[in-house]
Amino acid sequence: MDHPIMLPDEICNVKQLRHLIGCFKWPFPVENLTNLQTLNYIVVVFKGESKGFILDSIGRLRSLQTLCLHVFRDAVWSPTLQSLSHCQHLLQLRLDEQIGSLPTEMDKFLLNPKYLFLDGWVMEEDPMPPLEKLPKLTILDLADYYRVNKFAYTTRGFPQLEILQLLNCHVKELQVDEGGMPLIRGLYNPNNQKKNFIHEIKLTKEILAQNPTTTTTNKTAMINYIDSP
Repeated sequence: MDHPIMLPDEICNVKQLRHLIGCFKWPFPVENLTNLQTLNYIVVVFKGESKGFILDSIGRLRSLQTLCLHVFRDAVWSPTLQSLSHCQHLLQLRLDEQIGSLPTEMDKFLLNPKYLFLDGWVMEEDPMPPLEKLPKLTILDLADYYRVNKFAYTTRGFPQLEILQLLNCHVKELQVDEGGMPLIRGLYNPNNQKKNFIHEIKLTKEILAQNPTTTTTNKTAMINYIDSP
């Protein structure tokens, strides 16, 4: 990731190119890459005012299905993601390294992704409020969350989520409201081996369902993370 290469003009002009895999410095011309389906991955180095417009040209890749984007370590980026609304076939999205925050209405821009990887290395706020609105998200991988103490999933949050992976996430608390993550069937958290979290989530939902008179406050399922010694 530290040594991305510039994409040669000869490749930029291959109109039938479908899959571009390697470590490439962004930006590069995309006008002829109209059939590109896989872009994995590009490295972004910010200069001046380019931060707000870095994804504009990626939005022209209307056939794109898989996108992996890595932000150079000397910058912090809070993407708008609005340009990706033009990539209506986008199913897999990976955002690595210096992602500072997420747009609150990203569900209006990302209607179709089923897989999302998000690096929380510099994030200081819970990413769940915008993420849980994504209508078709099935698999969510969260990595390197050191500054966030709690993940909260609200009622009707993550309507299609089946798999949640917490990779090197040092949060202390997982909060699941009644009705949250209704289709969840797998949770992987390698940093904490003492508890079967997915069992507890399902058990809590069953208890709440059997006690309709429970107060709104008590209907919040609190699952504490116990750090391994």
